[in-house]
Amino acid sequence: MDSILISVIKDGKSYEFEAQLSSSAYSYRFSILVNDHEIYFEPDEERNLRAIIPSGIELKSQQLELVKLIGKELESMLNQ
Repeated sequence: MDSILISVIKDGKSYEFEAQLSSSAYSYRFSILVNDHEIYFEPDEERNLRAIIPSGIELKSQQLELVKLIGKELESMLNQ
């Protein structure tokens, strides 16, 4: 499994997350730990990344904002 470092800035504060990349025959998935919750990012049918939050996990609005920023940064990195 490969990993990459994702850096985002929220409210003037810098955050870094390690994204673990796993791939299967036709797809891939990033796994990222956000405040002790494992969140997954994978391509949807249109090849855009979507966040998968496992059932039973409720994220606060601050955490959801981080998830959105992480997703944008991942997409930006993949489109380079």
